[in-house]
Amino acid sequence: MDQIKTVEPTDFSDLSIVPEKDYCTLLTCTPYMINSHRLLVRGRRIDYENEAQIRGDKAIETEPVTGTKQGQPTPNADKHKSIILIIGIVLLILIIIEGYRIIKVIRS
Repeated sequence: MDQIKTVEPTDFSDLSIVPEKDYCTLLTCTPYMINSHRLLVRGRRIDYENEAQIRGDKAIETEPVTGTKQGQPTPNADKHKSIILIIGIVLLILIIIEGYRIIKVIRS
């Protein structure tokens, strides 16, 4: 980060492109729950260096581990789907029972 600034909501001057610079600016509302101003946090891009380059050795680069291959469900996906289905069925039964109860009260 090279700049943190609080500005009025209508002040866009710090969001303009700076020639020959590679900046990224985060814009968010501030103060919390009041939102009368905007907080700008600006950073500049730095060159990427992977861990092997930083250490200076010739380590084999590997891809990040995500748990499963792309497109494959997670091991607990079927369990979660079953639980959601059961909860949905129970809620549907409760809604039907409550509907019948309300109709019974209205008719009597």
